[in-house]
Amino acid sequence: MMGTTVFIIDSPLHFIFTIAIIKKLNISNYSIHWFNKTSLQVYFPENIYIDKYNIIDFSNLDFESFSGFINNYNQYITEVKNNIDSIDYLFTCSDTHFGFEILRNIFSIPWNNVGIIEDGIDNYFPHRMPSLMKQIPKSIINKIRMSYFLNVSRYNLGGNPKIGFLSTLSPEHVFLHKDSKAKILNIKNEVKTVLQQYPKKSKNVYIEAEVILFLPAVLYYNRMSEKEVISYLRYVKTHPKISNYSNIVIKPHPREKIKLLKEIILKEFFNEFQIAGISAIELHLSDIKADIWAGSPSTGMLNKYLLSKDKNTEYILFPTKKKSGLNEQIAVLEKVFCKNLDIYYQY
Repeated sequence: MMGTTVFIIDSPLHFIFTIAIIKKLNISNYSIHWFNKTSLQVYFPENIYIDKYNIIDFSNLDFESFSGFINNYNQYITEVKNNIDSIDYLFTCSDTHFGFEILRNIFSIPWNNVGIIEDGIDNYFPHRMPSLMKQIPKSIINKIRMSYFLNVSRYNLGGNPKIGFLSTLSPEHVFLHKDSKAKILNIKNEVKTVLQQYPKKSKNVYIEAEVILFLPAVLYYNRMSEKEVISYLRYVKTHPKISNYSNIVIKPHPREKIKLLKEIILKEFFNEFQIAGISAIELHLSDIKADIWAGSPSTGMLNKYLLSKDKNTEYILFPTKKKSGLNEQIAVLEKVFCKNLDIYYQY
């Protein structure tokens, strides 16, 4: 009997890309493990859509920290073994995700049976998360406690030369280690199919948007104060490229403190901005007719370009301060967008 293909995910985009991989490879025996603290239903309120997929919700387990990993280790293993006898292939949003580390070692999955789920803009440049300085001590402790080391490859995702599969929307731009023998899975067409099949609401905030403004999780990660957020938004709103537009929709990062962000904007700008929900903007691409996609470098902006390549859309970067990997992300967009990108700095 064939084993199960397991997918480790923690974002709504990972779910979309996972369904695309399942379609691409025609996988029938699979299990999707959801690790975001927010329930998947919040991101995909149309339950009729997600209910048809085999998903196990682990949103109650804290796997974002090493202590959470240790504390929830046994509960996760018990739940998995109650549902899965064996695993043939293991796809993950990150090759350092704790859920991935557990399954790869407990089920003795060889690296060439490991696949990386498209992870957005981070898939397109070499990077390491968490840093080796933080990962190596955890790996040693885990070896003592659980008898195996955690992954300490120099780079993650496509930068890990041991992986067997790498899914991507753009094979020509995705970063792949020079020694990698991974099979590249081009999932662009399958992603388009998934998006077309998703049930659309009759009305959403994007339909009348003239400008889409991407804002990273600056409040969640304490990268900007409330005053800095106000200053940044005022700078963008009054910029000559933006000032003539009245319908600006802010797309916050899924992890952002949405309630606090709304309070700040309502107090300082009243109705000068609208705020979109935390669902993946890719679900609404067919509804969006905005002239400008702007803001900090983002996966949403990159995916819009890769999935539609609308020649009439203008792309503008207004980089925020203290954003991790900012320069590398800008370089990715410059390379992919070529001349279709303007960049303006507030500072």
